[in-house]
Amino acid sequence: MGNIDSRCKYEYGYMMVQTSQPLFNPGQVVSGSIYLRVGMPCPARQIMLEVKGQEKVSWIDRVTRQHEGRQETFNEKRKAKKEIFHYKNPCFQFTTPMLMPGDYTIPFSFQLPPLIPSSMNFSDTTLQSRPKAKVKYHIKSILEDFHGKTAMVNKQVLILREMGDSFQTNISQAHSNRMKTWCCVDQGPSAVSVNFEKNIFEPHEVCKANVSVDNSQCNLNVNHVRLAIEQELTL
Repeated sequence: MGNIDSRCKYEYGYMMVQTSQPLFNPGQVVSGSIYLRVGMPCPARQIMLEVKGQEKVSWIDRVTRQHEGRQETFNEKRKAKKEIFHYKNPCFQFTTPMLMPGDYTIPFSFQLPPLIPSSMNFSDTTLQSRPKAKVKYHIKSILEDFHGKTAMVNKQVLILREMGDSFQTNISQAHSNRMKTWCCVDQGPSAVSVNFEKNIFEPHEVCKANVSVDNSQCNLNVNHVRLAIEQELTL
């Protein structure tokens, strides 16, 4: 099992659940393995696999109410949560009531529901309403004995990403505008063109773009060029 996280350690040994890849899409088959290192005889009946998705939102409203004959305004926190999906099923059942010392690997696979939202974590403390929104998924392995008690448990965050558009490469866009001063004095056209190597990027991937500015017919100088990437969330 290599280097083992101390959070995986229990009285009988170590347990860790790990998926085959860090990211998944809605509707995709998730595969992975549960790793066990048993250091002493451990009571064991089965390993349960639990998968859960949940979304949470919260914000602050300014509320005005009548109190003792006068109006008072105060902050009231609103919050809500919703379970996206949740299931818990046996992943592996042991044939003997006692698991002997050794290393064990139990593979698993399951299919995610289609059309579920992607993982996200949004927070803006600069706004008075302090909005927060989170969509989180996790996968948990549970080693149970014949009395239903938990001997070992381990949890991993499951990251889902939104299904992208059709993959495209060498994407180009261009825009031209006539520059003016004093609202109506025409200073000539200035044009900019941008070329992106592709339209879909993986997390932590470097986005590369080429920006070309044609200011040859404009009387105004170009002082700087700024390229911004915007993230749009619909809650």
